[in-house]
Amino acid sequence: MACADYNWRNKKEYNVFAGTEIGFTQYMNGANYYVEGAENGASTNSLVPCIAPRFGVELFDKLRVTFKTEMPIFKVKYFYSTITFGLVFGGKKK
Repeated sequence: MACADYNWRNKKEYNVFAGTEIGFTQYMNGANYYVEGAENGASTNSLVPCIAPRFGVELFDKLRVTFKTEMPIFKVKYFYSTITFGLVFGGKKK
């Protein structure tokens, strides 16, 4: 998925950011998901376009904590949210 973020660099210890991802995700028909048309012999695995708003905080220019909610544009009636932790390479303040 393609991602774009906007960073507010207003603090030394932490920086808040928000953005969005857009692209495709794969859903499988099972106990947790319902894919339209699967009951009529269609494929139970679907590549579905989705959008994922995200926001988070970058701590000490090294650690990034992100909350993301992935929402399919159509076909799937459920969405899910994740919290991720990541390391930051480069991007230091000048």
